[in-house]
Amino acid sequence: MKANQFLPATIVIIFSMLISCKKGDNTRFISSINVVKEEINIAYGNHARQKMDVYFPLGYNNSTPVVFLMHGGGYYEGTKEQFTDKAKMFCTEGFVVINFNYRLIDTTGLFYALPLHQLSAVKIADVLQDVDAAVNKYKSMASGWGVGSAKMYMAGHSAGAITSLLYLVNSLNDDGDIKAGGNWGGTTDFSQACDTSVFIGPYAPYALFYKELVYRWTGFEPVPANTLAYMAHSAYWITKTRGGKPTISIMPEVNDFFLRTSPLSTITNTINYHTLLNSFSIPNQYIEIKGENHGFEVLTDSWKNTVHKTSEFFKAH
Repeated sequence: MKANQFLPATIVIIFSMLISCKKGDNTRFISSINVVKEEINIAYGNHARQKMDVYFPLGYNNSTPVVFLMHGGGYYEGTKEQFTDKAKMFCTEGFVVINFNYRLIDTTGLFYALPLHQLSAVKIADVLQDVDAAVNKYKSMASGWGVGSAKMYMAGHSAGAITSLLYLVNSLNDDGDIKAGGNWGGTTDFSQACDTSVFIGPYAPYALFYKELVYRWTGFEPVPANTLAYMAHSAYWITKTRGGKPTISIMPEVNDFFLRTSPLSTITNTINYHTLLNSFSIPNQYIEIKGENHGFEVLTDSWKNTVHKTSEFFKAH
């Protein structure tokens, strides 16, 4: 097989079920009746993707809770526009909403059957800096909009969920600006990616693509010698070391192409994360939606219910 042949379509499609936010879903039309003001495409940095939309609910004031939303897409695709309907759902729940884009990794040669091995200029660490810049941009403009920053939260889907939890427990949030986090279909532990025995048997077809992808995400080869580096990119291990913050995870029953009992199962490691939070007596909630998939697109009103349960958790913390 030549190196410039693309990765078989079935592998790309299946992998995308795990890490990307599907562009079409069954979300019902969301009325904007409770969105009384919009500020669209506000730049929070110099890069073209460093833009955010802000939505204000009916009756907003400086005590209105605030939520930052992050779209999914495996760090290589996705836009804030895919989350506009979710943003308006949160407005209906009484939140000011910041829905923002962030920089993506370089995908040059990533989808070849033999992926091109190269570093990406943008990595997860850079995405975390984007999150921090978006938070600070909002804070700098909040008083001018007549809103506050005392009760701020963050939630995301897939890659956006991973980043939301990482930022929540990262030193960038040591000031405690973000009070609680929401994980929708994300993962909490990358360290198993360094276990060379993981990609054997039925998982072998995914090895080259996955290893190249996480290499571009982190800048570290997924080998045993770099396990500590991958732990540093994992909300589970950061929380175990530094402590955590209130977290709600809402997971679909079918969230990954690996078997549920695989070492890389996002369901398994998210359950482990909530067990860890319980051991620290940190408020948390784990919800699994039976019959749902990674895009939250199978059951009617899955997204509406997910936003509602997340907003309830945030208001309580």
